[in-house]
Amino acid sequence: MTESPVRIVGRLIVDLGEGREDRTRWQRIIYSRQPRAMYECYRTGCTHPVEGPVSGAADVKRFVDSIRTGHLLHCTGETT
Repeated sequence: MTESPVRIVGRLIVDLGEGREDRTRWQRIIYSRQPRAMYECYRTGCTHPVEGPVSGAADVKRFVDSIRTGHLLHCTGETT
């Protein structure tokens, strides 16, 4: 049995940034380089092939949580 090839239709790129833990009562990360993310759509005909980039921990989390469905709302590319 031959498996059909997998078609890659997009790429989510996430850079987790660089920082250190603040061990005071705030218990947070102090970043020297903020996290960032972007999405690239490879569907033929997509008129909005790049989403982002976004930066900052909270914005990256929101972006990653919503990009899969959010991009498809306005993607005009082929789905086959």
